[in-house]
Amino acid sequence: MNHVFKITLILCGLMLTMVVSPLAMGQTSESEILGDLLFPSSADWLKLSGLKKMSKDHLAEVKPELNSALPPAFSKDDQDITPCLTERVWEQADSFYIADVNSDEVEDVVFSGYFPCGESSLSIIWYGGGEGGYTVGEKDIEFSYILKLKPQPNRPLKLT
Repeated sequence: MNHVFKITLILCGLMLTMVVSPLAMGQTSESEILGDLLFPSSADWLKLSGLKKMSKDHLAEVKPELNSALPPAFSKDDQDITPCLTERVWEQADSFYIADVNSDEVEDVVFSGYFPCGESSLSIIWYGGGEGGYTVGEKDIEFSYILKLKPQPNRPLKLT
């Protein structure tokens, strides 16, 4: 056997062991493990799965504020999806999380889940205001699933 081939097999075996072992122990998802392997500098970032889930009661309480913070028009592939966004996202209460992602000591809200209208994943970050209310910037709505966040002033870094 070629030495390069042997080394490649050994490395593949090690990578597979690094992915399968934590999964077998129920510690984390495959995507999170691969994120750690591909982006080692993100190993100490907040994992979405480790954030505090927002309760359904709390979500119902802040829903009007979150809804009013969304942009008046939002499109994907040149189609206005705002009506769907403002209706269907709320059905996924288990995809809402609470964290201070911009390091201002004010609660922020993170949604990351499936978006049926766009047939894709969707992530939204609402930044809590010190006086109440929330804001959402254009860059805070993405058609991808957030795996990890690195809290920092202004906007968090995201691994999607």
